[in-house]
Amino acid sequence: MNITRTSIAASISAPATKATGLSTSNDPLAQACALTLTDGVADGQANQQWHARRTLAASATESLDLSGSLRDAFGDAVAFARVKAILLRNDSATGTLTLGGGSNAFVGWFGSAGETITLRPGGFLLIACADAAGYAVTNASADLLRLHNNDSANPLTYELVLVGTT
Repeated sequence: MNITRTSIAASISAPATKATGLSTSNDPLAQACALTLTDGVADGQANQQWHARRTLAASATESLDLSGSLRDAFGDAVAFARVKAILLRNDSATGTLTLGGGSNAFVGWFGSAGETITLRPGGFLLIACADAAGYAVTNASADLLRLHNNDSANPLTYELVLVGTT
């Protein structure tokens, strides 16, 4: 796969106003950050991507093997050595989605294999970096990205995008 350019961006815009006597004060909060990666495995580069919209049954868990069992949009195997970006969105209106933990867990940005983060209904998570080190994937010992549907009564659909290097 040849990735010509990967653009990653996030922004928050939350302008606020408040009447203060005879005038109105403004706080025009608008913050954005972005990075662009070209094709390759060095600083500022990525050469693999994988994405999917998946559904977990009520109380179900799945572990995605980042070092070989995933297939890209062309049907080719994707084996990450480093993850440079993750975008995870919980499409559920009611259930929460837990990312992380489990055996042979991808540690990535967590700090330790047992740590998790839970996405509230409709929530999303974006983590990205541009350096060559990225977040290491270690085949057979730290390569499983675990996702768990915390809703015991309903299925949960999520969208996941991973960008990284071989």
